[in-house]
Amino acid sequence: MELETMTALELAAKIKQRQIHVVDGVKAVFDQIESKEETVHAYLDLYKKEVLDRRISLTTIFEWLMSDKIDSSDSWYYLHYIKEGLFAELDRYCKACRERNLKCSICNVTECKNKLGGLDFEDFKQFIHITNPTVIGILNIKSYPKYLPSGITSPFAKGLRDIPKDFERNSNAISYKDSDNYQCALTTITGDDSDDDIALISSGILMNSNIYNLLMDYDCLISKNINIPSIMDEEILQGNSFDPREAEHIAHCKDVKVVSLDEFIKSL
Repeated sequence: MELETMTALELAAKIKQRQIHVVDGVKAVFDQIESKEETVHAYLDLYKKEVLDRRISLTTIFEWLMSDKIDSSDSWYYLHYIKEGLFAELDRYCKACRERNLKCSICNVTECKNKLGGLDFEDFKQFIHITNPTVIGILNIKSYPKYLPSGITSPFAKGLRDIPKDFERNSNAISYKDSDNYQCALTTITGDDSDDDIALISSGILMNSNIYNLLMDYDCLISKNINIPSIMDEEILQGNSFDPREAEHIAHCKDVKVVSLDEFIKSL
């Protein structure tokens, strides 16, 4: 395996096992920073002499690689990779789009990237939570890949291309107003064509404390192929002996509906 293709965890493990020399490992870190910095602008190249006086020493890099806390990075670390991965998926969608010669003039993929590229980490964190409303828990090394699901292609990118109106510019999600003036957020929700899709998606949203406050701004979530008139009604219907006192999450989460992308477009 080439050093530049390894994750930080893999690189640290190889160094600890003496399969890679420390100097080579640290050099690989610097090489990766320099290869991406002009594109990503993450300002990680502070070790250079000409960049103020906040250089990162070799000792600091080495201690980080050897640290037992390497797998518990701050959320901005994962947000950076989520944003990079999201942009890559949107670029792939554009290149593979069979209708790019017909719909480029009305497609909002580029406008979406421009909006997301201008968000700070806190605003981008709100965006990924509302766009992936069934991803529960804290953002860490185990959860961050869940924010790059297949739903980025459809319904998210497909919605940006096919919804015949511009999204709301001041929303913390990519959202649209429907014919009833309700605020509808474009998400990555995708059903697996199983009998319990609706039940699992409703429960996932209602139990996701990451979006309790964010969901107050929306009335509808746009999915690929799921239609749920009320996520709370669906949660109650899941059990014959439902007791509201045992479902604290319902009291905290706003009731919203979920609508498929095709149905949303038809309703406009």
